Amino acid sequence: REIDTVARLGGDEIVVLLTRLGTGDQDAADSAERVAAKIHAALNLSFSLGGSDYRSTPSMGVTLFKGQHTSMDTLMKQADLAMYRSKAAGRNAVRFFSRARCCSITLPIGNHFCAAPAMCSTGLPQAR
Repeated sequence: REIDTVARLGGDEIVVLLTRLGTGDQDAADSAERVAAKIHAALNLSFSLGGSDYRSTPSMGVTLFKGQHTSMDTLMKQADLAMYRSKAAGRNAVRFFSRARCCSITLPIGNHFCAAPAMCSTGLPQAR
């Protein structure tokens, strides 16, 4: 979508910022899920490189937010937590950040560990 932003953070990390996903929390979650499924399907297509065929198996994490009420650092950590759930599920999956699930776990984020319970008071709507 032309109204969205895609950025490569480095290595194989890519961030997609989606806007105008709906009027309510459920609309936004449903729209984000549809877009994530399209991106996931596109990344799953096989491609040829140097005469060999390859296929990627992306692990994707999704978090939702409203306006500017949450810091970029918090949003990135939430998306990372969801991505680690994708990896734990066997990779090649899409998972949403869930405050309820996050509050009971501690997962690695970058070179340190995120104290997941601290992520629970972000004021974000509960995502699936």
